[in-house]
Amino acid sequence: MLTALATALWLQWRRVGVRIAAAAMVVGLAVLLASQRPLRDRFLSAATDTGSGNRRGMLAAGFAAIRAHPIVGVGLGRFRPSKFAPPNAPEEVLTHPGRSHNQFVTVAAEAGIPALLLFCLVLAWLGSTIELRRPEGAAGASALLFFVLLSLLHDPLYHGEFSMALILTLGAAVTYKEDPFLAAARIPMSRR
Repeated sequence: MLTALATALWLQWRRVGVRIAAAAMVVGLAVLLASQRPLRDRFLSAATDTGSGNRRGMLAAGFAAIRAHPIVGVGLGRFRPSKFAPPNAPEEVLTHPGRSHNQFVTVAAEAGIPALLLFCLVLAWLGSTIELRRPEGAAGASALLFFVLLSLLHDPLYHGEFSMALILTLGAAVTYKEDPFLAAARIPMSRR
């Protein structure tokens, strides 16, 4: 979230003083979060097995599903770590409802490697169509960056609220079309 906020602030404001203030605010927020032991421990354990179940075991099960079904996957919503985990896997892996704690691995496990490549292509296309000089574009770029980074440690699309917010933000970022008459009348950013 800090990365997304910093990206939005950095992309939106061109003045050096505003960028310095934005960077100081983000650093201050990071220091504040790091000083709170429960929050710090939660963030530090996010990539470990103690953070959210047995991440390594769930990732291994995801990769096993990809190896078993590389082209079409196991089917949307049908990936269960227990079906691809070894019998001696930890209890968290055997009882987990169906994620690998990595959105990209989950997509490939459920829909296959071609679907993962298409998913990444769509993300890249979205990123290339966002106009960073507009507030909606800065918000969209920040949301996309946050989604990609979060997807490396979690399955954010598994949560409906996150999915809806991401789609609405990206939709606003890529659909805005400026009136050419108003664009011609606007003062360029370099002269502000």
